Amino acid sequence: MKVAGHNIEISKPDKPMYPQSGITKEKVIEYYIKIAPKMLPYLENRPLTMQRYPHGISQDGFYQKDVDGDFPGWVKTAKVPLIKGGKIDMVVAEDEATLAYLAHLYTITIHTSLSRVGSLKYPDYIVFDLDPSDDDFKKVVEVADILHRVLLHNSYKPWLMTTGSRGLHIIAPVKNKIDFEKSRHIAHQVALKAQEISPELITLDIRKEHRGDKVYIDILRNAYGQTHIAPFSLRAIEGAPIAMPVSWHELHDSTLTPTKYKLFDFIDI
Repeated sequence: MKVAGHNIEISKPDKPMYPQSGITKEKVIEYYIKIAPKMLPYLENRPLTMQRYPHGISQDGFYQKDVDGDFPGWVKTAKVPLIKGGKIDMVVAEDEATLAYLAHLYTITIHTSLSRVGSLKYPDYIVFDLDPSDDDFKKVVEVADILHRVLLHNSYKPWLMTTGSRGLHIIAPVKNKIDFEKSRHIAHQVALKAQEISPELITLDIRKEHRGDKVYIDILRNAYGQTHIAPFSLRAIEGAPIAMPVSWHELHDSTLTPTKYKLFDFIDI
């Protein structure tokens, strides 16, 4: 396969990646090539973590951050310092060929950092992960509304994304250069304010057994070395749902669910 001027030798294109949905490795590659123009701007200069499923989603996959010597030279990488010392080479996707190559390696889900190469200790947005304790998505919509209002009141311009799993992500770009300690402090203050507005609906308790039926606002991704699901990434769930950026207007569409958008919305069966 030739993509963006690069040759990629695709092995086992017919391998089932989503067995029940009939989605093969070739379809996953096709999806990432087609979605690249929309996805790449969100990934620009951000180190990526691959979630690979060599045997399809019916078996456990694994996470890979460090790039080994088998990667072709045209795949852009960056040296990323580790908290415990040392550095690792991580993929930075700058073209559709890189996304296709990751899919060739059985990468289904792509996770991205909150900061960019050259400024890795300074995130350029804050992430709020809305995690429901039950299947009542209306609660998640209510919490998203509350957080949206709090962020707007504090002069942030957040955007919204389905996770392709159970909840929503709210992502608030930051204008000034701040470190992760500051970004988490801001996230905590915003989440506390939201909880004050609706304590019967919102919890900040990290322990699942203490959440009851409330929606948990998870701010723990706001730390160095943490990641979140990349916009337009597939999830390893039957049906191949996508983490999809959506408008605030769509939040109140009765058909919206965390898994509304799927691979076959973008490519032919």
